Amino acid sequence: MGLIPDEGRVLPPPALLNRGSVQLGILGYVSALLHNGFNRYPVLRAGVHRQILFTTVGVFLGYHMTKLENYKNAKKDRELFDYMKRHPELFAHKEPRRVGEITEAFHPAKARIIPAMFEVLLSRNGTATAPHDFYALVNEYQ
Repeated sequence: MGLIPDEGRVLPPPALLNRGSVQLGILGYVSALLHNGFNRYPVLRAGVHRQILFTTVGVFLGYHMTKLENYKNAKKDRELFDYMKRHPELFAHKEPRRVGEITEAFHPAKARIIPAMFEVLLSRNGTATAPHDFYALVNEYQ
């Protein structure tokens, strides 16, 4: 039986070199190197058989831990989908909203500044000014 029940055997096996097996394989290799270093052996050349063994054990454990993780995720997914199927009123399909409905309306800063500058021009002279004066004032504020 092992860690995974018989119902977990229907799942496809994970790839041989997956994230967990690679990480734990590297961890096993580094632990063999650290063992050599702590015991004052040559780090890379001594105990090559131990390095290979620790790496192999790490890959084996990582593979089976990934398999167990996949089983637990599949079991949780099955329970959630079963709950959603039994309670469809809680998961009613909503109409998709557009981004414009969610975010605030966009008002560029220049659109707010230009009318204010036009009012400043009107207050200076009391009359509307020529367009070249208006654009000169706009360039002053930028």
